[in-house]
Amino acid sequence: MSAEFSRNNNPTGPWAYRIAGSPINCTIHGGDLWGWGCIGSFDASITTIVRPPEVIPVHDAVKDDILIHVASDGSPGPMSITWTAPKDGTISISGLAWDAAFYPDRDAGWALLLNDVTLATRASVVGLYRTDAAASFASNLVPGAGLADLAVVQGDVVTLTTFRVTSLGHFMGVKIAVAYDSCPADFDGDGTVDFFDYDAFVTCFEGGACPPETTADFDHDGSVDFFDYDAFVAAFESPC
Repeated sequence: MSAEFSRNNNPTGPWAYRIAGSPINCTIHGGDLWGWGCIGSFDASITTIVRPPEVIPVHDAVKDDILIHVASDGSPGPMSITWTAPKDGTISISGLAWDAAFYPDRDAGWALLLNDVTLATRASVVGLYRTDAAASFASNLVPGAGLADLAVVQGDVVTLTTFRVTSLGHFMGVKIAVAYDSCPADFDGDGTVDFFDYDAFVTCFEGGACPPETTADFDHDGSVDFFDYDAFVAAFESPC
């Protein structure tokens, strides 16, 4: 989300910064160490670093990082980042969360959800560097969950939410990306579902190799069957 990050607007495109589910106010909080951007209550906020901090004991934080200040005890709810699907399609999610700056007596965790379904979660980020494998979403999947080729409909919401483990939160570094395909039936990527895509689908349907980076398993049940055929027919001859 770094390309879409804004210290002035919320939401920004499909992304939004929230506390207790509601968008927080985005007005720059002066020019202090962290370059505050969007601020909720009790210092719950999302920001980018504008210059190296000099006071807070930094663990892994550099200029232009996106940070969440996890809500402290007494806040109306957790700090979160959301992405909302503008149309039906498929998505793949990637990212990580790490210890940007936590005092020794503070800790926090995170959870990644698609609507109300938890995909990945971690109970503590203290001591994690962004380069640690344990910082990635993929290393913290719940059993049976995945992050690739997830079917979404318009209005579905991906949420990265944070929660405090101790009474006081602190700065968690975050990176999150949502690769969005609004036309999974367009196998050749020409913007239209046509007979070229039909030929590709039939190859998959008959057990052959599918085109790279595509799937004919539209309902993601592990097989290409007549349910997927019906989905392809519904998309046939439609613009993307």
